[in-house]
Amino acid sequence: MAGATTLGDLAGAIAIRSQESAIVAELKAGSEDAYAWLIGQFHQPIYSLVYRIVSDPADAADTTQEVFLKVFRGMKHFHGQSSLKTWIYRIAVHEASNRRRWWYRHKARETSMEPSLNDPNPGVSALEEALVDQADSPFENVVHEEIRSHVEQELRNVPEPYRTTVILRDLEEMSYEEIAEITDVSLGTVKSRLTRGRDALRQRLTAYVREVGPRIGLQAPEEEDSPPTDSRVSTRGGDAMTCAQAKSLFSPYLDGAVTGTQMHAINRHLQSCAWCRREYISLQQTQQLLAKIGSRKPPRDLALKLRVAVSQEAAHSRRPLLQNFFVRLENALNAFMVPATAGLATAVVIFILLMGFLAPLQADNPDVPLMLYTAPQLQQSAFGTALDSISDDSLVIEAYVDSNGRVQDYRILSNPTEAKTLLPQVKNMLIFTTFRPATSMGRPTSGKAVLSFSKISVRG
Repeated sequence: MAGATTLGDLAGAIAIRSQESAIVAELKAGSEDAYAWLIGQFHQPIYSLVYRIVSDPADAADTTQEVFLKVFRGMKHFHGQSSLKTWIYRIAVHEASNRRRWWYRHKARETSMEPSLNDPNPGVSALEEALVDQADSPFENVVHEEIRSHVEQELRNVPEPYRTTVILRDLEEMSYEEIAEITDVSLGTVKSRLTRGRDALRQRLTAYVREVGPRIGLQAPEEEDSPPTDSRVSTRGGDAMTCAQAKSLFSPYLDGAVTGTQMHAINRHLQSCAWCRREYISLQQTQQLLAKIGSRKPPRDLALKLRVAVSQEAAHSRRPLLQNFFVRLENALNAFMVPATAGLATAVVIFILLMGFLAPLQADNPDVPLMLYTAPQLQQSAFGTALDSISDDSLVIEAYVDSNGRVQDYRILSNPTEAKTLLPQVKNMLIFTTFRPATSMGRPTSGKAVLSFSKISVRG
């Protein structure tokens, strides 16, 4: 039976790996659908992880966008040494840590107009968001928000790198091996950091559990006059273990990451040592409080902004291709232009040929630069005035414009649930929308444009 389970797990792992390889291939090919899937799959957990590290919603949103742009730029260098998820989380932890260090260097002395964590009524904005949920009563939401605000505040006070390790394990539910890959440390270092981080958070929350424990279903820890010394050991059988040894294994014991012999010894020690038993119960209660805070919800428009940012990055990344061609052409010509006079004469001849070839096009459109790529520019639209930024009620359209400045195809990026309703209205309006076509080397060519309009109303 165990063999069948092992084979089933292996088959499932192979299937997941094969599916991930197909996704990675699509991402490397620049598939917009693949990146839309990637953003939908990971933007919420990445935002939550980044928020726990930087402790600011605006910084968390900006850092999350930078993470996905780094993923797009670095996808060609991803060779599958780790899973796609682990690789993305590694980038997120690195970017969030850099943002946090930058904040301490530049903004630590600035005064924010946002509610402080030390205010008598912390988390008001989050409380308002929580009260929208109809599953719990307002009183339950208030209690839940009070717990989350206090636990998050104490978690911020746990020093690095222990705090990030606790976040990855207890909030993001990553395995020890995944945390080791993400933070680029050994498995033993992960266990050591997790033990110290959990113990630091437990000490900070002990008084809080004693205060509010009965209200939230947690047993208040008992107090003892003095802690035991290392000479205090379990006396049953031959698996004697000191209190210091037992305490050092509480964290992996909580995760089931100890050997059978260690588990047996810890069980016996907890039965005979009341002090260590209270310490372990306190650690369990810390874990229960962490489980209550859950993950942070990203801004509602974050996924859309990420898709637009990646789409714009893809458009910009294609522009230098033509310029690179001319750089290579120049380098190739330089190899044959040993005499300076011959090189000058060759350059003059090439320039005359190019000008003669491009002169008719320049006469038709003298304002178009010859050596650059210009994107399509909106000239006339039935939608009204285009917006400079994207808001919750924006209509965001990606239009495919031909060399004559007409829309050949389009996609609605925003409000996917309303896309079918808006389709006939958008189609009719795009008929009367004209662009100044994209140009390459002075020649009109096809291109893409991302437009943002105020939302249209469909009547009928």
